[in-house]
Amino acid sequence: MIYWYSSKFAETKTYRSLKRAWIGFRIAYREGDEEKMKYYVDGINKFEKQLGHAVSSFSDILQVVQKESPQKKKANS
Repeated sequence: MIYWYSSKFAETKTYRSLKRAWIGFRIAYREGDEEKMKYYVDGINKFEKQLGHAVSSFSDILQVVQKESPQKKKANS
């Protein structure tokens, strides 16, 4: 049997996924994990497109993290 979800249900589910992606991005940003940040950025952009919202730009944030990464690695060594 095939179930068809209402558009409101699908929209609510997408908003929930977007919120979780933002939470994951914030945690990855705090930890300085560039790989996870990129993963969550892709998810955020995907969900924003699905909802018809303007897509967020993270280029400036990712550049700052990339510049800080070598410094953090040297400090941890």
